[in-house]
Amino acid sequence: MIWLITDTHFNHEKIKQYCGRPVNHEELMFESMSAIPAKDTLIHLGDVCMGKPNEAHKQFIEPLNCKKILVRGNHDTKSNTWYLDHGWDLVASSYAYLDPVDRLVLLTHEPQRPNELIPFLYNIHGHFHNNIHRMTDEVMEWYNPGKHLLLAVEYTDYKAVRLEDILTNTDDYAVPPG
Repeated sequence: MIWLITDTHFNHEKIKQYCGRPVNHEELMFESMSAIPAKDTLIHLGDVCMGKPNEAHKQFIEPLNCKKILVRGNHDTKSNTWYLDHGWDLVASSYAYLDPVDRLVLLTHEPQRPNELIPFLYNIHGHFHNNIHRMTDEVMEWYNPGKHLLLAVEYTDYKAVRLEDILTNTDDYAVPPG
């Protein structure tokens, strides 16, 4: 089974203020990720931590028993080798594709503009948290809530979500721009 989470921002004190996260948001996210069975895979859609990366990975990533894949976000600035040495099983620099039951799914940190070179039925992404107003006018021109699915821990009770559940309930993740 595949699980997704994004924008954990471990060690980022101001995220509580920016996104209204509860004081115990880090514990809630870690508890959720720790509950993923060893036979399953967690795909993190970027922005693992903001500060003290060695400490964050030792505390929150390395202890996880499941397979761990990182699709790097704009704040994941270490080398791929660094991430592999700090608990990740696979690191993707900008995106990953899945094809569950003939539904091509693009996994990214930031939403991607649809084009012929990168086709997808759905683009599951993070980056905007619960602050969709951060979306630029340029992105708003092509962003399609029917194809772009926003995964934000602020909307998932700070828990990882099964890919199957996202694809079954796409309306829950189709956030209109603006």
